Amino acid sequence: MNIFTIAYFEIKKIFRDWRLVLIVASQPIVIAALVGLMAYQKPTDVKIGVVDQNPGVYSQMLRDELVKIDGLKIINYDSVDQNEIKKGILRGFVQINIDDKAVQNSQVTFYNDSVR
Repeated sequence: MNIFTIAYFEIKKIFRDWRLVLIVASQPIVIAALVGLMAYQKPTDVKIGVVDQNPGVYSQMLRDELVKIDGLKIINYDSVDQNEIKKGILRGFVQINIDDKAVQNSQVTFYNDSVR
C-alpha cells in the first residue's frame, strides 16, 4: 500500500472523532501553559559574593546599587573562592576593581558556575 493512502485513512479516522481532535489540538497549549507556570519563579535571596579590590567612591556606588536589587543577598568577601560557588553556598562572585584615579582602566568581573 502507498504511504499516502495509509496517511489519508488515518487522518480521516482522526477527524471522525471530535473529542480526539479537541485533545490533539489543545494538548500543546495545555502543556505550554503548565511548563510556563512551573518555570516562572521569582528569585529570592540569591546569594552573591562581592570582592572589592580597590575600595573607593565608585566601587561603593556599585555595591550600593547591587544592594538595592530585590532578590539579591550581597555578602562581602576578601577574595574570590570558586569552591563557595561549586558547593552551592553562593550563586556567583562580583569582583570589583575600580580605580578612582584611572576609571578607564577599571573592570568588573562576574564569576559563576556555568553548569548550574
